[in-house]
Order: sequence, then structure tokens, then C-alpha cells
Amino acid sequence: GDFAEKGKDEVEIKDVDYEEVTDLFQLIFDVQALITDSTLPHVLALGDRFQMKQVIAQSEIHLMISSTFSQAKKLLISDQYRLDKLKNQCLLSYTTVTAISVLESAPEFAQFSEKLKVDILHRTFKIANAST
Repeated sequence: GDFAEKGKDEVEIKDVDYEEVTDLFQLIFDVQALITDSTLPHVLALGDRFQMKQVIAQSEIHLMISSTFSQAKKLLISDQYRLDKLKNQCLLSYTTVTAISVLESAPEFAQFSEKLKVDILHRTFKIANAST
């Protein structure tokens, strides 16, 4: 395309921490580099900011297998970054209405979008209907 940066030898990226962008570049250019629990927040944010689908997909996979983050935190991240596979995995992990009601007391719940809250309500209905 015809970007203003096309003819430049150097492109300035503003509002990016050097260490964080280094983690992102390592992930992109080093086939052995992996996302970790500590790099995930900034790598995912940068991947989203710069529309890097592969970085977002790798972040979602990491979250799906990580046991470090609570289900509520994973739901919040899935909501913020539109990670549907992660959201569905988290919702399916709730198998009782009681477990879902505990979710409401999580600090992350207040930050959930209305759409996610509707999805949680639908999951609650499915569980309740299955037990009758």
C-alpha cells in the first residue's frame, strides 16, 4: 500500500515500551519463543493494537491451557479481545448454577460487557434446563 512510512528507513512507534515490543518481536521472529504468563498481557495488547492475528491466536491458546489465570480473568480477557474460543471454553467449565453465581462476586464481573453477561445468563439457563 501507499503508507507514509513506505520510503523511510526507520519508523517510530509511539507509546510502546521497549521491553514489551522486544517480547513481541521475539515471538514473531524466533520460532522457539513462547508466550508466558508474564508476557501475555502486553504481547496480547500489542498484537491487538497492530492487528497481528497470529499473535492474538497464540495468546488465546496460551490462555486456554494456562492455569495461572482465574476463569473470571480469562472471561474478561476474552471479552476485551474478542477471543471466542477462550470465552466458550470458560463458559463450558461452569457446570452448576452455583458456580456461575460465584462468578458474579469476582472483581472482574463488573468489567464484563453486557454481551458477555448475556452469554453467562444463557449458560446458566442451559445448566438449569439440563438438571430438570
